[in-house]
Amino acid sequence: MKTANRFQEGDRLLPIEIAKTELEAKLGVGWSRKSIKRKIDQGCPFAWKQGIHYIQIGNKLASVNVDAILRELV
Repeated sequence: MKTANRFQEGDRLLPIEIAKTELEAKLGVGWSRKSIKRKIDQGCPFAWKQGIHYIQIGNKLASVNVDAILRELV
């Protein structure tokens, strides 16, 4: 059973600025706040799910689940 698109115990929800450095270290450049919002809007490179991959408060992107993103992409 594929569990990439589920919140799992131990997943880290990190603020964008902290998550950006971790994601860029593992996946390369292209993980700024603006590019993450664009990826969510376009649904690439996977189907982003609010509450699993990211937390949004109002229109502002608050944090992302680094571990869920890495499970989807690696």
